[in-house]
Amino acid sequence: ENGALLALSKHKYASNVVESVLVHGKPRHKEKILEEMLKDTRGEVGGYCCVVELAKDPIANYVVNKAIEVSESGQKERFFEVISSSRQELSKSPYAKYVLQRIAKRDK
Repeated sequence: ENGALLALSKHKYASNVVESVLVHGKPRHKEKILEEMLKDTRGEVGGYCCVVELAKDPIANYVVNKAIEVSESGQKERFFEVISSSRQELSKSPYAKYVLQRIAKRDK
C-alpha cells in the first residue's frame, strides 16, 4: 500500500520487521521493499522521496542503512545517487547524518 513502508519504517517495532525482511526475507520481498524505498515522486503534487524521508527519521534511518548494506550493486548505486543528490536537505537532519556517513565511507 502507498506509504505503508514509510509508516512501518518509522515505527519502533515495525522497523525491526522491515530490517528482518531485508536481511532474511525472500528475494522478491526484499526487492519490493528496496524498490518502494527508492520511489521518488517529488515532481508530483504532494510527492516525496521515500528514502530521503526515512533517512531523516530517528528510527527509520537504521532501516535505510540496512537497506544499503543488503542491496545489490545496481540498487546500491541508486541509493547513493538519491542520497547524494539530497545531501543538502539531509545535512539539516540530525538523524540523516548516519546515512550520510555511510555514503561518505563509500566515497573514500
